[in-house]
Amino acid sequence: MVCTTTTCTETSMGVRLNVQQNPALEYACAVRRVSRNVVKRMVRPHHWNRLIYEHFSVSGRQNRRDLQTVHSFTKEVIQRKRAEMAAAANEGKVELQTKAGAKKRYAFLDLLLHLKEDTASGQNGWSDEALQEEVETLMVAGHESTAMTLTWTLLLLGNHPQVQRTVQEEVDQLFESDHLSVAEDPESLAHYLGKAVKGLEYLNAVIKESLRLFPPAPIIGRTAKTDIKVPDSQQVIPAGSSVLLFLYNIHRDEAVFEQAERFKPERFIEKSTSFLGHPFAFVPFSAGPRSCIGAKLAMTEVAMMLALLMRSFTVTAEKRFEEVGVIPEITLRPEGPVAIRFESRGEGKHLAGLI
Repeated sequence: MVCTTTTCTETSMGVRLNVQQNPALEYACAVRRVSRNVVKRMVRPHHWNRLIYEHFSVSGRQNRRDLQTVHSFTKEVIQRKRAEMAAAANEGKVELQTKAGAKKRYAFLDLLLHLKEDTASGQNGWSDEALQEEVETLMVAGHESTAMTLTWTLLLLGNHPQVQRTVQEEVDQLFESDHLSVAEDPESLAHYLGKAVKGLEYLNAVIKESLRLFPPAPIIGRTAKTDIKVPDSQQVIPAGSSVLLFLYNIHRDEAVFEQAERFKPERFIEKSTSFLGHPFAFVPFSAGPRSCIGAKLAMTEVAMMLALLMRSFTVTAEKRFEEVGVIPEITLRPEGPVAIRFESRGEGKHLAGLI
């Protein structure tokens, strides 16, 4: 999870925390505790009252301190970014390319800061409070969901050696191609790999099958805008009702997915598979106007990490995935530690310096 926290802070705010060198960083720990406390508070009615929760419970007082840590850090970054943008504009310094020759990429916060209102003053249309809410939402929601997707996918690969070998063969072909074979630094590798992983059909099928069996958000909530008639039933959901959707169960529906409890990445490659034509059969990132804003980023991030890992290591898992219990918190977490052994594939394939 320290890796995904580092990635999330860099992509959302443009700040490199180096959490891997210091996993106990106050901000990173605070973000993790805040995200886990969301569900814990939801299922404890006596914690719904904010006054009681924050002043008369141990977890509530800790949560208040954690929120102060997260808010203070984000506010500081926003103020620093605004100052840097103003200084750059005054000096006329605009970076268009990276060292790898790619178009300059901005963090999520940078993009929001560049958005301006259509006014004569040209002042930024986002208040610091609005920026803070957007960035923190992406940060809290993004770091753990990606970490859990990596965990479940590695567990599944560790259970299915033949699937893992097929992924490794596909990844090896990619790394032996012209662009990746000459990448000598992390920036160049990330530039080429970020584009290339989209073409790894089998690896992406493995990730999607992992998301089907273990969706990052197992339960999502929606509000009915109009009365909804439940198909094949006399039940009507009144407008304004809160509706909980159990994605974990939807993805394991035998009427839609053949051998739904089995890990079969091929189902996302076979064009004849019927569920591919149904817009709501596979919805790990939800669907419609309220779908996850970071879905493409998450898929690319997981694919890049898995490609690097599969190039360097072979993984084995001590338990079958069917034996691992699940905990449906804000993300779908394994019940207890997941023991996975990494074995180097050999010095010629090892990319330790770039991972």
